[in-house]
Amino acid sequence: MSEKRALTKFLRCVEWSDVQEAKQAIELMGKWEMIDVCDALELLSPLFESEEVRAYAVSVLERADDEELQCYLLQLVQALRFERTDKSRLSQFLVQRSLRNIELASFLRWFVAVELHDPAYAKRFYSTYEFLEENMIKLTAGVNGEEDGFKMWQSLVVQMVFLMDRLLKLENLDLHLTPYKVLATGQDEGMLEFIPSRSLAQILSEHRSIISYLQKFHPDEHGPFGITATCLETFIKSCAGYSVITYILGIGDRHLDNLLLRDDGRLFHVDFGFILGRDPKPFPPPMKLCKEMVEAMGGAESQYYTRFKSYCCEAYNILRKSSNLILNLFHLMAGSNIPDIASDPEKGILKLQEKFRLDLDDEACIHFFQDLINESVSALFPQMVETIHRWAQYWR
Repeated sequence: MSEKRALTKFLRCVEWSDVQEAKQAIELMGKWEMIDVCDALELLSPLFESEEVRAYAVSVLERADDEELQCYLLQLVQALRFERTDKSRLSQFLVQRSLRNIELASFLRWFVAVELHDPAYAKRFYSTYEFLEENMIKLTAGVNGEEDGFKMWQSLVVQMVFLMDRLLKLENLDLHLTPYKVLATGQDEGMLEFIPSRSLAQILSEHRSIISYLQKFHPDEHGPFGITATCLETFIKSCAGYSVITYILGIGDRHLDNLLLRDDGRLFHVDFGFILGRDPKPFPPPMKLCKEMVEAMGGAESQYYTRFKSYCCEAYNILRKSSNLILNLFHLMAGSNIPDIASDPEKGILKLQEKFRLDLDDEACIHFFQDLINESVSALFPQMVETIHRWAQYWR
C-alpha cells in the first residue's frame, strides 16, 4: 500500500461482483498511499464501475488547480458517459469547480453541449447542461462584455499541444509552441483563434526561402544567416517541438499549406483531420521535416541543425515520462465520436503507446529519435507527393 502506482493495478484485479471482496478492496483503497492525478484519470475509465472507486478518483482530482483541470476537461466530460447517474461525484465536482471560474464554466458548458447530439448522452446529462446554462447567465452578468473568459479547445490534438507544452515547460524546456484556441459550438461548427502567420507554401513561393522571409522582419547583419539569433532559436525550437508532438500523435496529411510560420520565427501546425497514424498520402515519413526547414537551420551539417536534433531528443524523453497520463487521457476518449479513435479504440491507443518506445531507456531513445529524423529528412517519396500537391493547389 506504500507504492502509490500499484493501486490501479490492484483494483483491476478485484472481483467486484463478490460483495465481501469488493468491501475489503474499498477499505484497502482508503488506506493506500495517495495516487497521482494521472492514475486517478485511469480510475474514471469504463474499466472501473464501482462508484466508490470513481468517487475516490474525483477526490484526487480535487487537488488539481484550474489550469491543470482545463488540460483534462475534454476527457472528464467524456468520462461522464461511464457514470451511473447524472448526480455522480464527478458531475457534481465539475459543476462546483466551474461555478468558481467563468473560463472553466464556459469550457464545460460547450463541451457538454457538443455531446448532446448523442441521444444516450443527452438523456442523462441534459439536466447538467441546463444547470450550467442557468448559472452561466449569473456568472457572466458581471463580466461587462469581455470575451477573455470564453476560450475553449476543440479537437483533441489542440488540447494535447497545450498539455505537452505545459509538460515541457514544467521541465524548463520552452519550445515556443502555439497552442491556439478553438471553441467547438457543435459537431461541425465552432470558432478558431486567429494567429497572424503565413503558410510555408506561401512563403517559399514569394520569398524562395524561410531565411529570406525572416530577414524581412528580424534582420541582423551580424546574426546567423542575416537574422537575429533569437529569431533563429525560436524557429529551431518550434520545429523541434512540433516534430516530436506530431510524431507521437501520428498526425497525418502534413504538407506546406498546413505548416504556418509567425513573424517571430514560430512554426506551428494546423488542420488535424488525421491522427494516430492515419494518412491519406502514401508512405508518409515519421514526421514532417522538409528540406526547406533544414536549409533554414544551415543544412544537415550545421551546428543549428545539431541543436534542433538535441531539442527533439530532450523533448521526446520528457514527454515519455508522462506517457501514462497521455495514454489515460486517450483511454477516456474511447467513447467519443472522433473517427480515428471510435473505429477501434484499443488499436489506436496501442499505436500511441508504441510511439513512446517504453522498451528503451533514455540513451537508446536518443539514437532512436535521431534515426527517425534522418529517415524523415531523406525520404524521397514524400517530396514527390509534396510537389504533386503544390501543382494541384496551383491549378485549383
